Amino acid sequence: MTFATAVVNKRWRTLRFKVCQGITGARDKTVPANIGLHAIFACNSAALSPSPIGMGGKGPRRAVQVSGREAMKLEKTVYFVRHGQSLANVSAVFQGPDSPLSETGHSQARRIAERVSKLSCEALISSPFRRAGETAAAIARETGLVPEYSKLFVERLKPSSINGRPFNDEDARAIWMEWERSLYTLAKRVEDGENFADLIARADNALTFLRDRKEASLAVVTHGFFLRTVVARAVLGGVLSAEVFKRFQRVASMENTGLTVLRYHQAFDEEPDWRLWIYNDHAHLG
Repeated sequence: MTFATAVVNKRWRTLRFKVCQGITGARDKTVPANIGLHAIFACNSAALSPSPIGMGGKGPRRAVQVSGREAMKLEKTVYFVRHGQSLANVSAVFQGPDSPLSETGHSQARRIAERVSKLSCEALISSPFRRAGETAAAIARETGLVPEYSKLFVERLKPSSINGRPFNDEDARAIWMEWERSLYTLAKRVEDGENFADLIARADNALTFLRDRKEASLAVVTHGFFLRTVVARAVLGGVLSAEVFKRFQRVASMENTGLTVLRYHQAFDEEPDWRLWIYNDHAHLG
């Protein structure tokens, strides 16, 4: 076993306990050793405590309740929202930046907007891609927050030559397949598309940007693949290899308008760091 493998295994064992405890409220620290990524990220709305985030009722309005010493350590909470379903999500085309929400996507956006309105967010940041912008607009109407648009949170950038082209276009599909390999291969680049190094660097910049914001609580509307990249980087840090990244992207599914929460805070005898609190909570979709 290599050093990197040992570190990854150790971090996943810690994550199994922390994520499952955080989502289910379990107090038993004995978590079966065979719980993997698929099990951890299957902990969704059905496993949440009686008042899921932003679902109203008699429970708390905030995702996290802290008190005493823990409250003093909490520095930042970021509520990430994947955009609602777009027309291109349900069409056989390579999606570009300008795909609008579908009718289902607008309905999803209204539901997540109602949830976010019950949180204590001080700022709303969004990807400028149309499907994210329309989702952010729904949240803005419910919360009164004015969206700020940042290219840090756009979806992975595919080669622009294939945007809008159908899946059965052989030339476009060949470019896409070659570009897909560049997402999990060091130093490989296809046309003007992002590659593995670009995505990791952008995720790092996004986390730094959020950490340095003055607000203690923010909502961010972004995209599935990039949000998984941010989560993977926050959880695995410097041991996130291209191979592990490929595995993570394959097994960590995400629903349209799913809610993911990262907290930046200190823990006992540990420096402040990003910590995964909730992943892909879509209780608002029923």
